Amino acid sequence: MTDSTPIAQQLIDIHTDANVKSSQFIIETKTQKTQQEYLNAADNETIGAFLNKWINLEKRLKIIWKTEMNIEQYHSSKETYALLKEKGITDKILLHYNQLRKTRNSLVHGIEIPDSVFLRNCMRQIDEVLNVIEKHFPYSKTDN
Repeated sequence: MTDSTPIAQQLIDIHTDANVKSSQFIIETKTQKTQQEYLNAADNETIGAFLNKWINLEKRLKIIWKTEMNIEQYHSSKETYALLKEKGITDKILLHYNQLRKTRNSLVHGIEIPDSVFLRNCMRQIDEVLNVIEKHFPYSKTDN
């Protein structure tokens, strides 16, 4: 704008420029919100997959308790840890179990959601724990 541009035109140009910037801001904000919603949906899918795997692990442990100890009631993580250790499960697998239990508790009772990469790694650890348990307790493959 130059000094020769009428003041009315200058005001119109300022208003138009502000509207363009506002419109760009709104579009960028909506795009970011849509992307965040997509990421959250992916996180929710991963959370669901993690919890499903955890439930499968808990089912296996319940079968072991029923078969090994003839107990169908609730068992604490310490009792489960002791039983698995007694039956020859390695310290590495027991450490994985303990970390996975803490992750599950944090996910269910905590205020922060772990990222999807971390949860996918945890799901691989659940698979590893289940594979070892199935080798030590082959009858735990079927639900009783």
